[in-house]
Amino acid sequence: MTTSSRITVADSASTGWRGDDFPGWLSPMLVKELRQGIQSGAFAWTFIGLQAVMFLVMATALAGGMEAGRDATAWTFWLPVAVAVAVVIPLRGLGAVASEKAGNNLDLVRLTHLSATRIVVGKWFAIVAQSALLATAALPYLVLRYFFGGVNVVADLVAFGWMLAAAMLVAAAAVAASTRSVRERVGVVILLFFFGNGALQAMFFSFGIGAGIRFPPLVGLALVGLYIVIFLEHAASAIAPPAENHAGRKRLIGLAIAAAWVGAALFGGRTLFWIVVGGTIVPLVAMAVEALCERPSRLDSIHAPFARRGSLGGLAALVFTPGWATGLVFAAIVAAACLAGVVAWTVRFIPNDAGEILAIAVLLCATVVFPLPAVVAFLKTPRRHAVYAAVQIACLFVLILDGLLGAQIGGAAERPVATVALFPLAALLRALGASHRAQYTLAMAAAVVTLVVFGLVAGPLVRELTATWRQVAAARDRRLAVPAESAA
Repeated sequence: MTTSSRITVADSASTGWRGDDFPGWLSPMLVKELRQGIQSGAFAWTFIGLQAVMFLVMATALAGGMEAGRDATAWTFWLPVAVAVAVVIPLRGLGAVASEKAGNNLDLVRLTHLSATRIVVGKWFAIVAQSALLATAALPYLVLRYFFGGVNVVADLVAFGWMLAAAMLVAAAAVAASTRSVRERVGVVILLFFFGNGALQAMFFSFGIGAGIRFPPLVGLALVGLYIVIFLEHAASAIAPPAENHAGRKRLIGLAIAAAWVGAALFGGRTLFWIVVGGTIVPLVAMAVEALCERPSRLDSIHAPFARRGSLGGLAALVFTPGWATGLVFAAIVAAACLAGVVAWTVRFIPNDAGEILAIAVLLCATVVFPLPAVVAFLKTPRRHAVYAAVQIACLFVLILDGLLGAQIGGAAERPVATVALFPLAALLRALGASHRAQYTLAMAAAVVTLVVFGLVAGPLVRELTATWRQVAAARDRRLAVPAESAA
């Protein structure tokens, strides 16, 4: 090796990026995943297949003439691009974390001092970059479509943007699913298939290829961004060591969603509030359930950041540190904010139906917290979520018995509500088709059941919150003791 070819890392950094390799400021995980992804056979064959399909589509369109070509390239152009960019490449994320676990490489990756969030984001961004590369490779065929005329430039560019957004969302969901077992990943693929089919149809309608209702673009982008953050945070928390407080990040997201409910109710239009509610209620309920099933953590690395903020930090720790007790406080705050949003919206637009909507909201809140005493009783078991699900399944059996009773009586309107009143999930499903009077009765019963639930867990709740407060206070005392010892 000659002297001129010996370039040290410092010399390379001082001369800047030469362009023949990835720049040094990129994340090492991103560089690793990009190199492996682009050199893989799956990406290469998808790239070649897309080019071959695009060539056949355009050749067929050119052979058919102007009018036939214009009609032929409407669907046949967008469908292969959408499948390759938003489905095939993003679903490679299903093996992103699973491959590291199978090769026992996850511990080695952690030795590089990369946080779980940086690992997950690097894998996700590498997949998104491959989808963007495929989308860019299809742009010359987009230019060729102008030869046939009748092409809306803005609509086509927006279509490419939404396809990339869909690719980012599907890739994030796939990376999150890769942290689960194979059986759970198969279920996610099935869900993504049906979701992706509906999303593609909605995208085609939105771009004028079909007829349909246009979704507000900014709201759609906000929901896509929200779900991407939720999926990536879920994946990061699944591989993170106990010293990283991912529970606090998830709860911050939940509080932001609750604030969006209130903002949409106070300042949004008639339909915006229900768009926000429909788009966020599932992850919000999932966050509340996960928070109620968490084990408490007594690690100093989690409580020390709150100790730096004094008494306010101690109060924040009662909401943002892991544990079912702090999770109950978080769920109560979120429920109060969401109920306030529901009340504000109903008062603004449909005050006559406020009682009915509020009754359904109360039943939903009661449904989420109902299994908590059973979860606390089996807190030391690794199957806490299974205990939570078992309680809810028992409520569904009660609903089935209620339906059988109604069939014998002769109609849903004649069924007594006492059968399901003590089981919030059964009461919630029953209330969806019941009269206003029955809904109010079920909601009042659910409120009483919720008070009983709080009473059953009051003792452990106070002990856990007190332990959390003392943990923060102890961390604060240790932090103050270090400067005093140094000064002495």
